[in-house]
Amino acid sequence: MINGSSSIFRSWPGAKTIYLDPGHGGIDSGAAHRDAQGHVDLEEKNLSLAVAKRLAELLNVAGYNVLLSRDGDYTLTKFNARETRERIKEEAQARVDLANDSRAALYIALHFNGYAPSLSKTAAWPC
Repeated sequence: MINGSSSIFRSWPGAKTIYLDPGHGGIDSGAAHRDAQGHVDLEEKNLSLAVAKRLAELLNVAGYNVLLSRDGDYTLTKFNARETRERIKEEAQARVDLANDSRAALYIALHFNGYAPSLSKTAAWPC
């Protein structure tokens, strides 16, 4: 653990560090897909974490040091459902602070947005 970030991969001395931030976690599920019966069968928090772990493996094999903001189903800050907007700001700031503290060369936030089936969208959010 480095300042709350988990490094679960081999460290390469002198290699560039990439910080992966799988979105959401804990009771914050992010976007969700429902099956024909209306049951949630896919949550963004799980998908973003699975993709982050797989990407981390590939990057590490390629010789990069990799840090994850989370390696399990949790958030970095406490969640209060009555103060969702403020909690989202605090969570985002906690993730950015950890990434900055890690001095990573690259920060990648992973999210999967939900849209109506009739829409097709791609989003890129440069910082």
